[in-house]
Order: sequence, then C-alpha cells, then structure tokens
Amino acid sequence: MPIGVFGFGRQRPMWGYWAPYWPEKELQQINPNHLLVDVGGVSSDHDRSCEIFYQLVGGRVDYGEQHATTTGHDRYGETFDQAMYPNWSESNPVHLLGHSFGSTTAIELFQMLSADFFRVGSSHKWIASITCIAGPLTGSTLSHIIGMENGNVVHGGFAHLMAIVLGSWLQLYWKFPILKKAADFHMDHWSKYSIKDLVVANGPINSSRDLAVHGTLPEHRIMRNAQLRHMDKLHLLSIATSPKTFHRPYGEGFALALLLFLRWGRFRTWWPALRRLRSVRALAHVVVLCYLCYKLKKVDVSKIPSMYGLKWLIQRRAKSFSMIGDGFEPGSWELNDGVVNIRSMLRPWFPKPQEMEKEITGQNQSIPSAPSLPPTSLSSSCILEDTSVLRRCESHISIEEFRDMEDNDERGFQPKRFEKGRWYVYRVDSNHLAGTYWDSHAPDLYKSLFTLMSKDLTNTKYPIVLLHGVFGYGRIKPFWNLWSPYWPEEALDQLNTNKNLIVELGALSSDHDRACEVFYQLYGGQVDYGEVHSHKAGHAQFGTTYKYPLHSPWSASNPVHLIGHSFGGTTALELYQLICSDFFKVGSNHEWITSLVSIAGPLTGSTMSHLFGLNDFHMVPYSFGHFLGATLGIWFKFYTQWPLLRHVFDFRMPQWQRVSTFREIVSPSGRINRSTDLAVFNLLPRERMTRNAQLIDMDKIFLVSVVTSSYVTIPRVEMALIGLVLVFIITAVVGFSRGDTALGTSAIIWSTGTLFALWRRARALDYASIPSLYTLLLLMRRHVRMLHMIFDGFDRDVWGDNDGAVNLHSMLQPWASAMDNSFEDFTQRDTESTSSTSSSLSPTLSEPMQLDAVPATRTLDLHSAPRSKDKRLGIQAESKIPTNLDPTEPVNFSQLRRGIWYVHRVNKNHMAGTHFDSDSPALFQRLFRVMANHFETAPKDSKTE
Repeated sequence: MPIGVFGFGRQRPMWGYWAPYWPEKELQQINPNHLLVDVGGVSSDHDRSCEIFYQLVGGRVDYGEQHATTTGHDRYGETFDQAMYPNWSESNPVHLLGHSFGSTTAIELFQMLSADFFRVGSSHKWIASITCIAGPLTGSTLSHIIGMENGNVVHGGFAHLMAIVLGSWLQLYWKFPILKKAADFHMDHWSKYSIKDLVVANGPINSSRDLAVHGTLPEHRIMRNAQLRHMDKLHLLSIATSPKTFHRPYGEGFALALLLFLRWGRFRTWWPALRRLRSVRALAHVVVLCYLCYKLKKVDVSKIPSMYGLKWLIQRRAKSFSMIGDGFEPGSWELNDGVVNIRSMLRPWFPKPQEMEKEITGQNQSIPSAPSLPPTSLSSSCILEDTSVLRRCESHISIEEFRDMEDNDERGFQPKRFEKGRWYVYRVDSNHLAGTYWDSHAPDLYKSLFTLMSKDLTNTKYPIVLLHGVFGYGRIKPFWNLWSPYWPEEALDQLNTNKNLIVELGALSSDHDRACEVFYQLYGGQVDYGEVHSHKAGHAQFGTTYKYPLHSPWSASNPVHLIGHSFGGTTALELYQLICSDFFKVGSNHEWITSLVSIAGPLTGSTMSHLFGLNDFHMVPYSFGHFLGATLGIWFKFYTQWPLLRHVFDFRMPQWQRVSTFREIVSPSGRINRSTDLAVFNLLPRERMTRNAQLIDMDKIFLVSVVTSSYVTIPRVEMALIGLVLVFIITAVVGFSRGDTALGTSAIIWSTGTLFALWRRARALDYASIPSLYTLLLLMRRHVRMLHMIFDGFDRDVWGDNDGAVNLHSMLQPWASAMDNSFEDFTQRDTESTSSTSSSLSPTLSEPMQLDAVPATRTLDLHSAPRSKDKRLGIQAESKIPTNLDPTEPVNFSQLRRGIWYVHRVNKNHMAGTHFDSDSPALFQRLFRVMANHFETAPKDSKTE
C-alpha cells in the first residue's frame, strides 16, 4: 500500500506516538494479508517504486545506474534484510493500493516490473490490480500554486521555502540519527549534498526534477501517461473524492465556546449563580468537557472543512492558469478535494486533454453533484502498447452497481465482470483524507475493495454449509433474535456471494440426529432419524418438516462443502458417513461432499465430558453435568408447554418432546440420560475412537482441521477502565455520605462516561483472544492430570493442552486409537502456534496405530498405516508427500491430496471462527480461497492433485 507525499507506513513519526497514516487496526481486522511500505516522503515515483520493490523482495535498493547519474543522487539506498513478500512472482502477484501520490507510484512500479527494470524476470503478471485513492493520475495544479513554473522551483516561492525547511531537517538528522525517529523522510540517497545544495532553488536537487513536486505537474503526467505500457493487462480502479464539505462541526464549535466561557467568562455580568455556586460551575465544566470529547472523538476529519483553504485557493487560481498543456481548459480543473483536481483522479489522461474534453461535453456538470459516478458517464481508456492507436471504451461503473449485478445473477441476469485495462471510478463523499486514519468510513471502503479484489478468489462454485456446535444456533438468534450471531454472517456474505447455508441443529443432540437435521434442511422434507436408531435411542423417529429446502438440487453434480465449528466438526463427519452409506435412500455417495473443514472440532472427543461428570457411558448422579442437564431439561419442558419461551432459547430437539415427566428429565437414569443419544456422550474420547475406526471413504474428499491454542492476550485497557469505574463509584459514595454533592455528582458523571467507553471497547473485543474461557482451560488441564486411563494408551501430557473446551490433540484428526508417543515430536505443540493471520495449513505428521480389527478397505489410508516410523502420515513412504505446505499459496495447490488432514493453527481459544473472533473473516477468506481454487477444480478420479 504505497503512501502519498509526506506519508509514512508502519514507522510513525514522533517516536511512534503520532497517529497512523492508514487505519491499521481496521485493516488488520478486515484483511491481515496486507503490507504497508515506507517510502521517500517527497521522492519521485521512480525512487519510491524502487524502494517498494526491495522492501517486498529484500536487498539493497538500487535506483539504477543511468537514473542515478541523470538525477545526481546515489545509486544505492537502504538495505532491507527482511523481505516482506519474498515469494513475489507471476504465480504470486500482488494488488497495489495507493493513496494520493502513492497512486502514480503504483503505476510507475507496474511499468518498471513490466519492463523488468530490476532484472529478476518480472513481467506485468506480477501485479493483479491497481487501486488509486484520490490519486493525481494527471497531476495536480497545486504544484503550480506552491511555486512551480515551467518545471522549475520558483525562487522565494512556497515550494522553495518547503525545500529549505526540509533540507535543513535532512542535514540535521543525517548528523544526529536519533532524530530520524521524529520524522524520517527516507531520502538517504541525497545525503552526499550539503545544506546549500539542498535549499538553493536552482541547486542540484531541485533542478534534478526527481522529486514528488515535479512528478505531480500536469504537463509531466500527461507526457508520462502517453508512454504507459501493458495497462490492458490488469484491473484498474480509481476512488475519486468530492469537492463538497459534508459536515460542519457546529456542535463542537459551540461546545468549545461554552467551555471557554465557563473558564474565563465574566460570571458577575452573565450568570452570577456560577460565581456563587462553585459545584454548579464544576459540574457544568465536566458536562461540557465530556460532550466535547465525545464529539471530537467522532469527528470525521475527511468530511469537515479541514482543507477548505487549499480547496478555495486551487479553485480560485485554476481560472487564471495559462495553457499548461495543449487543449487544457482551466475551468474543468477547478473542482478539487483540497490537494488534487477531481478531473485528474478519473484516469491518466493522455496525450491531448482536448480529446477527452470533447468526449464529456455536457456531462461535466453532473460530476460535482452526483454522490457516485453513474455507469457509462465517462470514458476510460484501454492503453495499448502502440500509443499511436488509442482505443476508447465507455465502461465506468461503481462498486455498488457491480454488486447489484452479482446479486441479480440468480434472477437470470448475466453478471458483468471487471475488464482489464478499463478505469472504473467510484466516488466517495470525503476530501483528500479519504481512505486514511482520519476517515471514519475508511474501514467500509477497504472492506468493499478487499472483497472486490478477492471476489474471484473466494467465490465458491458449490454452496458452503456451516454447522454450529453445542448450544449454538444458526440465523435465528436467541432472545427474540436480538443476540449476537454465531457466525460472522456479514463477512461470510461478502467473501462468498454464492450460498452460505447456515443450518439450525439440536443444541444438545447427538451427531446422528444433527446430521439427519442437516440433510433434510438442505434436501427438504420431514426429518427421519431412522427407525432402528430412534427405537434404540428412545425418541421419536420423525422431527421437523422443512418445506423449503436450502439446496434442493443437492447431488453428485451439485455437491457442497461442510464447515463445522466445535461439535459441528464431528456432525459434519457423521453426515458424510450417512451420505456415503446412502442412509437416506436417495442414491447419495461420497461425491455429494467436496470438502470437510473442522474448526476446533473434537475429532477424537474431549475430556470436558469427564470433567462434567460422565464416567464412561454413565452420568454420575448429582455431578455438575447432571445438575446442568436437569436445569436445561426443565427449561426444555417449560418452553414445550409455553412456546413463547422458545424465543429466549430454542434447543431444537423435537424428537424428545414425548418425554413428558420431569422425573425422566431430571433423573440420571431417566430415558434421556440413559439413551446415550446426546452430544455429551458422543464427546467421550473412547466413543469417538470407536467411531473413527469405522469411517469410510475418507480418502475421497479434502480434509482441513483448524486447530486452536491456549494462547491469551490480556485486555489491559478494559481492565483499567473497570478499575476506574470502581474508583468513581467509591468516590461518589464517599462524596454523598459526607455531604459533598459536587464531588458525588462529578464522580457519577465520570463513572457514566467511563462505563460508556468500557461498553464501546467491550463490543470491539476479540473474545477469541482474551481469557474468556481461561477458567475452563485451567480446569480441563488440571482434571486431565487426575483422570484414570480412559482408554488404552491415554497420555495425560498429550491431552493436557486445550482451548477451554476441546483438547488440542483431539483437533488434529480423528484418531482411531492411542497415539504412539514416539510420534509426538512430529506434531506442533501449542507453543509453536502461529497467528491466525499468517499460519498455514499443513499436514499433521502424527499417525495413530493400526487397528487390526478394522478392514483396510473401509478405512481412511491413515487408519490402516503400519506402525513404522517411515510411514507416520498413514500412506506409503515412497509416495513422498510434501509437508509444511501452505494451501493458501497457489503454488502449493497442485500438491494437496484428498484423504489427508491438513492442519491450520490459530492463536485463538474455542471461539475461533465465530462472530466473537475478530480474525474470523481472514480465516474464512483463506478457507474459501482453497475451496474455490483447488478443492472444486481438482480431478475427481485422482487421489493426488
């Protein structure tokens, strides 16, 4: 993400205490897979492009011998030992997103890569798209206003004064490097010059024309635009800002004036009561100050008149400009956002502006008033290699209309795709600060842009079915639909515009019952749990009827992907087994499922079932599990009799409604607890291992397991706010008890403000990272040490690590028996977990022992592997399966296999992948990308892709 003039990346000025240039926190949440670069503050496009390249691939910056000789600066610059993106190539391209002058830098970098300037075999395929935010694609007349004339710096002009200040500062921090942390302009390649050379208007630096101020001259940009090559090989998007002011801070101004009046006003004349009653005066101070702080925190600097002076100056001076280019019309360049002319943002005009003036005659009046550019309102260019033949094409559409076309696809409309070589324009109601930290709507803008960039990568051909865990829910939320969603529904819909099918399952039902419910929700009809199963379990055979199937054409030619969170992972496994055995008598087989993803799934059970009081297959009377089950059973009985209570929380377990007496519900030997047809019994490790040994056709689908960790981050700010609230409450009590009304009232006001701040921060907390499940984590870890041998070969050290609900070892894959301890060295432990934004899917290197009683023809390859150290993957050693693969990298797609569990580790607790995980959009983006680009395209008749 290239920055503009005087911008900065992650290295903030003032020793890192200055506000960031980009909305870094929001960018990290929306898409952690982004790179912020630090380039020369006022360097030329060429120099900045070189710096970006070497920051990404690593090495010492080489500006080029010829360029360095021509401009007069050093050939070599800073050395970057740590490459940001060492795998950059044609098969691993990047998207470039530049703000302001960073836009033309992005275009220049693309030109240099296309010409293989760096001699690394680069081409136009190294860049997938270029997005420009308020970019001076055809320059800016601000360069003339600040003192540029005929391409030279005018002596005594504002540009000259800026050069003097900047040159003095550069010389100062070159002699005292500690000052670089105050403001580093990254221009060490000019360090050989003296301060006189830096500040003189006609000195070697200013006359070199290798600075940003020269690169923004309209006449220079028009000439450069005529030389562009290969622009028809990538996607192009320009975000145009607005010349309007959309918010005038009257309330903030009034509050500031009132605060000054309260502080220095003459109370004897205006309000004598304020002079006599100091408590009232103090209270008024606090109220106004709180209101002012609240309003200032919410001020959108990109929409207030923060750049009105520059905007007015550019508009006023544009009319008096001389002919800076052949066919230049000053009137069409008046509209601006405070830095760049609106006309310049639309596209890189070339080579004669009068041609484009003829094209848009009669349409330029609509530009300032329209909040977003309508389709085909302007012309855009497809630049060919032969600049003598310039083909024009009308193709301007906005992001919203592109989405509407996508949504209309189901109604029979043919959706349009972005075509390469065309400049698409999207207008935002902000000034030149659009897309920066100072723009409150920047997160929404980047969410739309990142979704647009990844749309073709994360849109799956087949629907994705999402299965929740115990006590989970689908789109129907508890408490009259007012509770938070279980899944990050908004992010899922943006990542995959095709169907994301979120199903409603029994909150405590067994895997079998939940799998049947998934099938009939997708296929349609009344849920049939099976006569034999129902009789054995002791519940009704039939359940809810679904008249409107979610995926009626479900078949081998229209399969689905399964994603299960927690207990939903084993439910997905059970559904796949029922589909493979054609349990529902519809002719189903393994081809109905393409892939299966388990997120924090208890694939080999969880010792939490023992913690809650389950001893093998019997509930211990009066244990915590018995008490919890009895309480939930009573609630289930209540809302069965009074359906209104279903809106509070619905267990969705109609098969148990005929259990009518409270005795059967509460008793540990009642029909429900005795049936073992509940989730808690399916979570027993011994039960899961028995079931895992019977799995069939697991080598026919792709398998991914997202493994969580016991890592936590402490919310220090929130804890400090809680402490402040307690202090203010105690202060208020003390104040009122002593008769000090002013102290008590002030403390109440401050506690209210602190509570509001705490509430806002609590809503933005990442509950998958904080110690929200730490108590359960410690209890499970302690309980494992005291557990008896719950199955043969049970290793307490291996099963101790957990995420607050499921043992980490259980998540790796469905173990069919005890794991050989000698193989534990080959599994990554929790301490080696990588972050959710950078971890990769990699196959586990551990393998269970062979079960002789299980026919090899009916088990997954890894279950039938001999117990030898050269076959720990469960396949023949000579097959040479590569390990430590990152399936999110296209270069590795061809090496992924069906039937192998690939593990993706995240530093999250059991809430990973849910609405309460701030990084869940990034997780699903990676998963959807693998599904769309490999799982769906791999040949079906081959095990090895």
